[in-house]
Amino acid sequence: MTIEDRLTRLECQVRGLISMTGIDRQNNKYDVDGCRATDSSQTKDIALNASDIADNRTGIEESFEISLVNTDDIADLRTALEEVYEIVIEE
Repeated sequence: MTIEDRLTRLECQVRGLISMTGIDRQNNKYDVDGCRATDSSQTKDIALNASDIADNRTGIEESFEISLVNTDDIADLRTALEEVYEIVIEE
């Protein structure tokens, strides 16, 4: 390997290192900005999301209770149909 090849490779590695350092600095800035924004500016959005989750939970609970009532009604109808069937068969 010639000296020119080695110098070329070293220059490429130095350029890569410089660009990585710049990217890291930019990422660190984004991390700091994200941490600062969470508590201060996004409080309203967090509260809104929490209330939406509570509304969804309430809706799911209500749907479950209604399905239980429907299941009981279906069981009652089945029992009634079986009784009618037995009456018809006996006659």
